[in-house]
Amino acid sequence: MDDTIQPPTNGPDRLGTTDRILSEESFLRRLARRLVRRDADADDLVQETMLRAYAARSRFRTGTSMRAWLATILRRIFLTASITERRRRTRPVTDVLPNPATDEVGPLDRPTGPDWDPARGAAADIRDHMGDRLHKAYTELPDSFRQPFVLFALDGLSYAEIAARLRIPVGTVMSRIHRARTKLREGALSSTTSEV
Repeated sequence: MDDTIQPPTNGPDRLGTTDRILSEESFLRRLARRLVRRDADADDLVQETMLRAYAARSRFRTGTSMRAWLATILRRIFLTASITERRRRTRPVTDVLPNPATDEVGPLDRPTGPDWDPARGAAADIRDHMGDRLHKAYTELPDSFRQPFVLFALDGLSYAEIAARLRIPVGTVMSRIHRARTKLREGALSSTTSEV
């Protein structure tokens, strides 16, 4: 009986998985550059891919393609980042309300003139830009709808961050924001039709 310690055959680095991951770096760089088209972003994407692959190297199945495995990791990281970025750039539906000057529906643009003061806050900007109709609808919102709406639309927090801050479930946050948008839209539009 031999008392020497043998490395496990199915351990974290069986069959030189780490070396195989490192050998595919140039392939990953080419793939990343096609996806993001900026060298710095491509480098970040490759680095994140290699870190995740290294952390998951014990789950790599022998007999499968290392390139396909790494490409899948890279694509998933890219898609997740793209979706997250798109969600951050998306404007809430309530940003499309009637313009009080023309009564045309269009995007709500923040004032940028010399008298605009960012320290006053977004709520004041909305009141000044949209006039009393939107402000009246906003003040009539129940506090339970107003808090999540302001945190989402004006402070830019995610549903999960709002849920953690208010200590309520994420589904409740989503429902309250939807209801706030609906009430704001109805309030602003009903004020418009009642003035005609």
